[in-house]
Amino acid sequence: MELISSITVCGHAVQTSLNGMSEFQNQLLNDPSLVRMAEAPAGCGKSYAFLRAVLNGDRVLFVVPTRRLAMNLISTLQHDMRNKGWSDAKIKNKISLWSSDGRETMKANGVKNVTQKRLFELSELSPLAGGEIVVTTPESLAWLTLDPERSPIKGVSDRSVLDIVQNFNHIVFDEMHTIEKRGLSLSLIVSWLCVQFPQWNSKLSYLSATPIDLTKVFDSFGFKSTDITYISENVTDIDESDSRSGRRVIHGDVKINCYKDTTLSELIIINKDYVLSEISADRQIILIYDQLFDGLSKALPELAHALNVLGLKTYQSLLISSVDDSQKGNASYLGFANGSDKDPKNYPILIATSSIEIGVTFNCRLMFMEPGYSSSSMVQRIGRVSRGDFDGSIFMSLKKECLARHIWLKRFEHWVRKHHEHKVSIRDLTDVLSEDLPIKACSPESSLRSTRRRSAPSYGSMSSQAAAIAGLYWAYAERHIGLQKARKELLHGKVPAIANKMSHLLSIIKRLSNDIEYEDASKNWLTLFEKEVKTLRSIPKTVKVRSTYTDASWKIPRDSLLRDTILLDKYDLIENSKGEMELWIDDPHWRNGLTDDRRSVKSVESLCLPHTVDRFPSKKFDLQKNMLSIIDNVLSDEFQPENVIVALEAVRSLALMTGLICIDE
Repeated sequence: MELISSITVCGHAVQTSLNGMSEFQNQLLNDPSLVRMAEAPAGCGKSYAFLRAVLNGDRVLFVVPTRRLAMNLISTLQHDMRNKGWSDAKIKNKISLWSSDGRETMKANGVKNVTQKRLFELSELSPLAGGEIVVTTPESLAWLTLDPERSPIKGVSDRSVLDIVQNFNHIVFDEMHTIEKRGLSLSLIVSWLCVQFPQWNSKLSYLSATPIDLTKVFDSFGFKSTDITYISENVTDIDESDSRSGRRVIHGDVKINCYKDTTLSELIIINKDYVLSEISADRQIILIYDQLFDGLSKALPELAHALNVLGLKTYQSLLISSVDDSQKGNASYLGFANGSDKDPKNYPILIATSSIEIGVTFNCRLMFMEPGYSSSSMVQRIGRVSRGDFDGSIFMSLKKECLARHIWLKRFEHWVRKHHEHKVSIRDLTDVLSEDLPIKACSPESSLRSTRRRSAPSYGSMSSQAAAIAGLYWAYAERHIGLQKARKELLHGKVPAIANKMSHLLSIIKRLSNDIEYEDASKNWLTLFEKEVKTLRSIPKTVKVRSTYTDASWKIPRDSLLRDTILLDKYDLIENSKGEMELWIDDPHWRNGLTDDRRSVKSVESLCLPHTVDRFPSKKFDLQKNMLSIIDNVLSDEFQPENVIVALEAVRSLALMTGLICIDE
């Protein structure tokens, strides 16, 4: 067990104004810019600023990447609103959750047509005085306002993405660094509409403690440099002798202890007294693993032993991961609690994967963690510890194979060794972990913008392909009844050029449908390609695993079942009446089927092209290369008809511009 180094990240604070908010928070609410990129360390109150907007009477739409973060935000909003004097009845009428969890709650409360109610809520939640906030996920918002296939709803069938810009003062995309290039489509379209209709005075803000550079995307979509404003928080270090007057402390000192090739269970045992003192003080201990199957799941027996050494029980620990959160019914592995119906606040120990590293607030001053798959992941995890004017500690396990795989992690290891037992600032830490040059503010300063703000570090950049995908999404979304009407009345001359270009390429391929020989193939390709464009994030294919011993079920990625368990060797997949793949196991819990012999899974997809019903098998990582090769072979045939040639050339252009490939599941 080797201690590599210990560093202490200094406690840090922000200056507050007379209204109790920092300059950064005031900018978020008052800067006249219509699209803002906002960066600030975790705990700076990015979300809280928009609660103040609600209390001031504004309407806010808050888009978060995960259901768990949505639920956490709702809980925080309710708590803060009560502290501001709002009654429970008013809070209930002024907050709405647009997600599957919110849908279940509304149905339980007797709402028969949830979609209709939500579309009405675009303009108003309640006639009561005061502001209001809608919390949602990108998928729910896109389906409600952009999907032309959404079933017509009486009285609100023409409600569209335009209603978002017309009816909300602030639109927020939180944790923007988690957005995939396909997922950026929704926010780009809304940002564009904010800029094109300044008279509606709707402002869009991207928030993150670890932002990525979207400059190439904005340029490719058609934004001018002056359309975007960059805002960052001015954070200063503090120590015990510093005056807190006029400053809000967002984090105390956090000591980071880095160990090489040590398990989290071992770290818990060697810090037994520290762990027990935190639990006795009613504070939470958090463990974060990089992997669910080869990491957290296989560590549970060792963790159960470690807790026993400390005199703790496994039922005091809550497992948090995509699979554990998907559990329905009652089942437990080694006594650990799990399930999305469990409130993390009720458990002294949280054992999790990356699903809790973004945005979620816990009462935690002690964390045991693996470093994460990216530098932004590490920064986000560190930001969960010691919120407020309290000191804390992190014990981090750095594995040899991870150090060999990640350049940023090797750079971090070198840096912490160099600064052993030193105090460093949060900016020192984020600078060494940021992957690109700082984002530069590219819009001129106005009287309301800070002249003192510094450039923000960037954790990578987004490919300009995201802009082309957003143009495709726009082309499909125009079939929505609300946008069909708007194109004639409002959008004339305001459609981004990239959307017109994408529409032109699609129209070339659609012409094949007029030829009876290619009608079926081309229509099928267009349907599959549209589905690919409108999938905002990559979600692996899952299997519903059900136990014959209990009423429990879990949704588990199929590749993970193949790679990490023996379950598909022992049991047969079946298709249920809903078209879902199910696996019935003669065991109380799926984790009993884990294998130590992790197997390689070579994913093979079926490439689809619009001129043939044939399918072309291809390894997942060679899809674009193989598709372009197939197209080249077809085009080399001098007897190919002209309509096939131009259609395949359009497919090639779409693939190169967007990176999207049409596959048939």
